Amino acid sequence: MKAIERWKSIVFLIPILFITGAMVPHAIHISVMDISYPVESYGLRVKYKIFTDDLEAGIRASSGEIIALQDGISRDESVRIKTYLQEKCQIETSQALSWEIESYENQSDATLIQLRAAFTGSISQLHISNSLLIDLFPTQRNIVRLRIGERQQLLSLSAKKQKGTFRLP
Repeated sequence: MKAIERWKSIVFLIPILFITGAMVPHAIHISVMDISYPVESYGLRVKYKIFTDDLEAGIRASSGEIIALQDGISRDESVRIKTYLQEKCQIETSQALSWEIESYENQSDATLIQLRAAFTGSISQLHISNSLLIDLFPTQRNIVRLRIGERQQLLSLSAKKQKGTFRLP
């Protein structure tokens, strides 16, 4: 029970970290991957929240291309972001998932990216692999939250543990 309360505190503090570090270098490297699974719709929605400067650095390290996301996201940058996320973050189920990016949003110093994937039938597990920015920042922490209705499960992924599994009801 104490572990759940500690995770709730961490998840509560994450938005504060994104707001208070506006456009200044930061010592904390964290991303949030929020997965919603509305059972009745046979689909997944994923929202990423990543420090914009970290995302730019990750894409630059991965592709060698320099991008600037503070002034909006162009079509070319959209492709680079999607490629980078597909390279660093995977969600595996018993079914193939095809991801579509729904939206991007710049919030102060963070970039929000929303994706969705549809499938048929039901799934019993989600296998998550998230190595986002770990190659650049050894202290990077990638928080993954799964929401199913009012219930939620959390994973904290890092350089030592880059994979985890959610069991679905």
